[in-house]
Amino acid sequence: MPALPALALFSVATPVMRPTPPLRPCTVVVAGANGRVGSMVCRQLLRTQEKVTVRALVRSADRVEDYARLSYEVGAEDARYALRPAWALAPEEDGGGFSFETQSQFDETVQSGYGLDRLELVPCELRHEPDLRAALRGAVALVWCACLRG
Repeated sequence: MPALPALALFSVATPVMRPTPPLRPCTVVVAGANGRVGSMVCRQLLRTQEKVTVRALVRSADRVEDYARLSYEVGAEDARYALRPAWALAPEEDGGGFSFETQSQFDETVQSGYGLDRLELVPCELRHEPDLRAALRGAVALVWCACLRG
């Protein structure tokens, strides 16, 4: 039996990244913005498209844990902090006792290029049509990065 020719099933070539042309002023909605891919899409849009407003859809915005990955990915946590040692007592006007909270403020030198002023955090139940319609109002594009969570 003759030997079959070897087939190249994959390529090891490095992909070529070209700069994205600038978009006109618009609003882009990202569904699943707190997920791994969605948060990276938000970051990329905010940092490379100066005229784009990103409307990040998350399940809930009640607690920072509900959008922690997005917050980290877009650089909202790169603020300037006033840290105290964990054993420091809270001021009397705050009730005294132990406190683990920190004070943060926008750091212009670090965060100015992050585009955080163009980020809208919107809680949205994607399976509820009125929520979705409201979230899409005025947008020109939707990037769907959401999936069902088990």
